[in-house]
Amino acid sequence: MSRKIRGAGFLLSFCLVIVSRSSIAGPVRLKCGVAEKNQRWQSVSAAWASDGQVLKAAPGHYSEESAPAEFHLTKGGKYYAAVRYWEEKDKRSNFAVLVRNGALETVHFEKVDWNKYLPAARSYEAAEYPQTSGPAWHSFSFIAEFPGDYRISVLPLIYKGAASWRQIDCILLSAEPIDDLTKFDLSSLNRLPPAEKARKDFALPGPSPFIGNVTPPFPLGIINCGSTFSDPASQIYLGFAHDHAANYYLKGTVGETSGIKAMLSPFSDYQPDLQKKYPKPQGRFVNANGEVGNSFSLHFSEFWDEVNRRAIAKIRQHLEEGNIGQVCISGEWGGFYDYSELSIAKFRLFLEERYQDCARLNAIWNTSYRSWQEVQPPKTVGENPAAYYDFQEFSGKTFAKLLAVRAELVRQAAPNVKVTSQLSNLNIFGADFKRRLPMDYEEIFNIVFKPGDLFGWDGYCADDYMGAEVDFLDSMSGGIPIVNQETNVHTEDPFIMSRTFWTMAGKGVKGIYLFMFQEGVFHDSYPKWALLNGDFSHKDKLGSAADIVQEIHRMEPFFTAARRAYAVRPVYVYYSRLDSLYHGPLLSSWSESANSPYRVYELLRGAGYAVRYITAEQICAGTLEEAGALVLSQSERIPAEASRKISEWIQSGGIAIADMLPGIKDRTDRTDLSLMRLFGVEPAAKEAPAKSVLALQESSQGYGEVTISAIENKDIPSSVFEIWQQFDSQHPMLRGIAPYTFSGLGRQKVNLIAGETVGMGFGGVPALVVNEPGQGKTLYLAGMLGSVYGGSCSRYEFDDAHAGSSPHRLIANFLSWAGLPPQAKVHLEEKRVRKIRVENPLVDPKGNIMFALTSFNDGAVESFTVDAAWPQNLPKPKRFFAVVDHSRRLHPVDVQFTENNQIRFIIPGFRTYAALFGFQEFGPLLSMYADYDERGKLTQISSNGNIRFTVEVHNLSGQTLEKGELRLTLPEGWKGSRATIPVSKLRPWQSSRKYSVSITAPEHCALRRVRPVSMTFRNSQVQSTPCTTMLWFEKANSENAASAK
Repeated sequence: MSRKIRGAGFLLSFCLVIVSRSSIAGPVRLKCGVAEKNQRWQSVSAAWASDGQVLKAAPGHYSEESAPAEFHLTKGGKYYAAVRYWEEKDKRSNFAVLVRNGALETVHFEKVDWNKYLPAARSYEAAEYPQTSGPAWHSFSFIAEFPGDYRISVLPLIYKGAASWRQIDCILLSAEPIDDLTKFDLSSLNRLPPAEKARKDFALPGPSPFIGNVTPPFPLGIINCGSTFSDPASQIYLGFAHDHAANYYLKGTVGETSGIKAMLSPFSDYQPDLQKKYPKPQGRFVNANGEVGNSFSLHFSEFWDEVNRRAIAKIRQHLEEGNIGQVCISGEWGGFYDYSELSIAKFRLFLEERYQDCARLNAIWNTSYRSWQEVQPPKTVGENPAAYYDFQEFSGKTFAKLLAVRAELVRQAAPNVKVTSQLSNLNIFGADFKRRLPMDYEEIFNIVFKPGDLFGWDGYCADDYMGAEVDFLDSMSGGIPIVNQETNVHTEDPFIMSRTFWTMAGKGVKGIYLFMFQEGVFHDSYPKWALLNGDFSHKDKLGSAADIVQEIHRMEPFFTAARRAYAVRPVYVYYSRLDSLYHGPLLSSWSESANSPYRVYELLRGAGYAVRYITAEQICAGTLEEAGALVLSQSERIPAEASRKISEWIQSGGIAIADMLPGIKDRTDRTDLSLMRLFGVEPAAKEAPAKSVLALQESSQGYGEVTISAIENKDIPSSVFEIWQQFDSQHPMLRGIAPYTFSGLGRQKVNLIAGETVGMGFGGVPALVVNEPGQGKTLYLAGMLGSVYGGSCSRYEFDDAHAGSSPHRLIANFLSWAGLPPQAKVHLEEKRVRKIRVENPLVDPKGNIMFALTSFNDGAVESFTVDAAWPQNLPKPKRFFAVVDHSRRLHPVDVQFTENNQIRFIIPGFRTYAALFGFQEFGPLLSMYADYDERGKLTQISSNGNIRFTVEVHNLSGQTLEKGELRLTLPEGWKGSRATIPVSKLRPWQSSRKYSVSITAPEHCALRRVRPVSMTFRNSQVQSTPCTTMLWFEKANSENAASAK
């Protein structure tokens, strides 16, 4: 609650006065000065000020804080405050008051005299401004959770509208409500004694107990983008040791000693002087419509060379500060289809090098150019597909080469800093983005990144959408580690955050950054993405993410070193760059076409199969030999050489699934039906459009074959289909699944030329066909595989809650009949099985292994049995443990090794994530859990509450672990029953006895936040990774009642 009144004078420069009956005898005052490295705030004379001095800063958008006032409170509890400042007629001064505790963590943030930047809830009402100029008061209150040192400072706010100079006189602080501020006149304030001084130095929490000290680290970051101020203490407590905001960790800032490493993005800086030096249209990119953009053509070297020079200078400057760990060479863009004269000239050279003479070009393009100077890039893919494919490749490689130059400059200037990027995930499967941006991820990996780099992308998605992206990038990476540089989920559901975060970790991603930390005040998207609420309390999904962050820290040596191991050949999904140029935003510009690649992925993963992606180039290089099966979904255009190799592979024993019109066009747009015929079908002759309006009007059915036959198949809505079992088929792949029915979009009419129809559509036409060409096995669907749904084609909820399991059963049965076993099999009720993901194992160089599991089910699943393939030639671990969500307990697991290199184990019940770990050599590893863990939820503790934890030390090594001690580390103001616990010597693979420790929360709760309880083991030779449990800290009911008064 806050209020304003006009009031009398106050104190020196910037002064804090404390009136407290309980902690300080009588009013006291504190004085705040000017920061040594911050020239924004100055102490200046002012006749209206309490001692003739005010803290003053100019209007404008910046973030520097004043130097703080420091003081000591002998009791925790609620304090009341009022800030005295100068109020200007018809303007706002736009500043805030920030309270931090002795660990420099945020206690309270109060906006003062602020004109909101974003549209207000009642935007139709005109903004209010002061009617007169003069001193004014703003009142507020905050909770000091515990006795100790505190500090208070002021800082600017970003605003909109007329603004005045920021002028702050003083702050009044009391342990009792301040009823009448006018009683504090200048004379009485000047007679106040000084407040009790802070008793120790203010210092950030030591990062090691909460983050660890593994080298190299697993980058876990939370991003300060648009944050109003920095709060590194909170980031450390949450387990995040990385950020993107490099300026928050410079010398002289609060974050200077935090140990947090930042990412620098020097190539993205706006260059207004260069914009002026090269006025439009000079050097600019031109689109297909002839419109001149503000962006520079990638071929205008004068601009880009200067950008590179400035970027390297900035990198060297930050290297002196020692706060950067990565340099980003690209944000979320993907190059241009550039029709400027600069670009066209370079395109002609590209073509001349490729085709050597115009005659060869004309033969491929079906054109009649007489010289290279006549050649023009087509405006659309429909104008000349073969030419447009070349223009896309040229444009994509132009972008990749620009980034490659940047990457090499960074490697030379900063060899100990990682090259990374922030490319958009929408350039992977987002139909509209792929169509209008030339960037190709395969080329980015091949041209730009080298061993030692960290490839980064910004992936905002959840569950299998995230899984598909990670598997795609891993398939393109050539072993380059991948990092999600920006991620969040488009929901507040903490369980979706938890399982999405674990999906990335379980697939071997080598770094995860959450966007974003604070809500900010000037961007409409920030309240949506922020992981803090407006009052700086923690959102539930931040707690879920922090929990997994701490699990990664506990196993950090493993996660940094482990790589995927494929015990069963994965299913490869063909990635068609050519088809992406045709299929626009059929359902959503941001996600997918109607033939959803995520649905295809989900069908395969739900059946227990590992998935990878493959391109035409990789097929030509022989990668298809590693595939257990191949899926050709929405893959009408396949280069001739790749199509030939696919055909040979199938006939030599390959397993393939296809939909629509697989491979009927090559890169030159020539028709070739040979690949499609291997699936036992070919396109039926197109019939003349029926008189659909009249036929529909005369239809005797509402829903059925009569109506469908009357609808002209001209767009997505009119292409609906239903497929059900062929009435006379006895094919073995149908055993256990017939009868069945499912629906979808993209209805195709085909003729059966080989194999057997196992599913028919309206009119009895072949719709699902199994064939055995040569030694291979194929399955064809006459529609979009990525749209199939186990119910009618009129759906009202995409989730299968109102549908059957036919699509999943068909995929699983076909692959099983064809001879490809799944990577894992879960023993649960069918619909629950489809929503369990068992990842391919990660294996580190020491032979430690992890099988990650994620559940997309609503509610927790009980313990269940898992059968999984074991990597060939990997020795059996000495011990197995399971971990489950929101607990650091290690559950011993009995793993049975069965025939055919399979294992069987029972995983304890869980809500969102779990894992089976097998250890060959790790060292000391701790297990810790609260007395009353609730499955799927973080343990909660209220103010002044007490929780007992049980701790064990496991010596997961063939070496003796000498005696040492457990050390408990808590946030400031929290108490433990003992700080250290002696631990006796442990033999190889021995576990210690169980130890107990109790922790007590502070007497008061300022904000609902997740808090760390961390244990480490150390002796004279070794220190364990931190074992940190996250707790929700909330106000007790009695405290809530008191706060409401």
